[in-house]
Amino acid sequence: MKTKLETPVLGGSLRALLLVCGACASPAPRPALEPLPAADLATGLDAAPELPRPRVEVSPPSYAIEHVPAAAGHPGVVRVTIPSAPTTVMLLAFPVLGTKSTLGLEALTIDLARRRLIRALPVGADGFGRANGTMLRLKAVGLPSKAAAMLPAFGKALERKKAFGDFKKDRFDFLQSLVASSGVSRTLARMGRYGREHPWAQGPAARVNALSKVKTKVVERAWSQLLDLRRATFLILGPPEGLPSVGEILAGLPRSDPSQPLPKRQPPPPVPPLEEEKGNQFHALWFNNDQVLMQALHVGPDLSHDDYPAFLLLEEAIGGFTSEGNRRLRHQGGASYGVGASMRTLPGASELVYGGWIDAQRGMQLFDTHQEVVERVRDHGLTEEEIRSARAQVLGSWARRMDEPEEVANLLAWCVLTGRSPSADDCLAPPDVSVSSAKTQEVARRYLHRDRVHWLVYGEMDHIHNPLRFKGVINFYKIERLDPPD
Repeated sequence: MKTKLETPVLGGSLRALLLVCGACASPAPRPALEPLPAADLATGLDAAPELPRPRVEVSPPSYAIEHVPAAAGHPGVVRVTIPSAPTTVMLLAFPVLGTKSTLGLEALTIDLARRRLIRALPVGADGFGRANGTMLRLKAVGLPSKAAAMLPAFGKALERKKAFGDFKKDRFDFLQSLVASSGVSRTLARMGRYGREHPWAQGPAARVNALSKVKTKVVERAWSQLLDLRRATFLILGPPEGLPSVGEILAGLPRSDPSQPLPKRQPPPPVPPLEEEKGNQFHALWFNNDQVLMQALHVGPDLSHDDYPAFLLLEEAIGGFTSEGNRRLRHQGGASYGVGASMRTLPGASELVYGGWIDAQRGMQLFDTHQEVVERVRDHGLTEEEIRSARAQVLGSWARRMDEPEEVANLLAWCVLTGRSPSADDCLAPPDVSVSSAKTQEVARRYLHRDRVHWLVYGEMDHIHNPLRFKGVINFYKIERLDPPD
């Protein structure tokens, strides 16, 4: 029996997507698939002495930070002067409302505002816009000499009455970019882990579904709520020369009506517990290719949790360039260009995704490597050498981010939207990753698993289908291309 998951219907020449789950059981016959469109913490831990906590030999750069909270219909303002900064960065950040029903509208709304921002910016500046599971960001980057001319562009971008002149074309272009994105396949593991209705599982296909027939009036109403400046923080970073003052910033931005009810952000949704009896779950898209993408999804602690530093070291140690997986599969075996891990920060949680593209005939090597690495760190924790190497990588990455005004703006925006003060000590201090091997073992046992993992398997499965049947349940999906209706 097949269950329809997503059925977007798009106008014009754009193809639609149909995402279908086959008989989600193992064993399962190979389905006839269309090609993709082009374009617990365990008890009884051995007591181990804590290692000395070495002093972190880095410190945040010296920034002058001014912060004015939101009031009287105006957004909050964070003004940061960075001596000798090569560019000026302006970032208007809104917290997402956190509901499934608004995710698609948030993405479309910020994209419409982005288009208007780009058209309004002066030569020598460029604009960007993005929505993710945490915030909506409208950003401009330009030469410091253009700072005064960049500010009015945000006011023009937020004018609701002028945002919908080319609505049908802009919506079509936005949906086309979603269909072409790789996120269609990467959403499958999240759908399996969180459930189809969970906001964190909503990827491009779900957004296409929600927006393909949305009317202009619906987006106009959403505009006032999603882009209410009382919910926003405006961050500006650059050299002191020519950087607008806080007063000039407030005068240059529009203000929302303070008499209107303020939309409230929903609390972070709970992460569903792992269903132990189901074992490993493989969410598979099968198509002809000489490689297969295999990724394991692990849900970890919140950024502010005591476990997060050790979780961060685990991500770097098991998925970094010098990690055991890369040594086996890239440097020694030549089966992959690289196996890595990445982190995604969410409200109240984080995600560690481990895997990569590998030769289709040797895909089980990646699965086996994951199992062995996870078992080792659960049983023994990271070695002292792995901890030293991972600490160096994490702190080096932090230092590089502090050298980029755009990254500093993103970090400060995250601080404000999570209720913290946008100060250098609270937001820009280097992470304290001085943790012991015993702590990494404890955290690995709590968050990394071997037998209750949701995997994305994307590509040629001829050589791994039968072996995977004995490792867990295979859930087959397919993406079909449908002609749009007349």
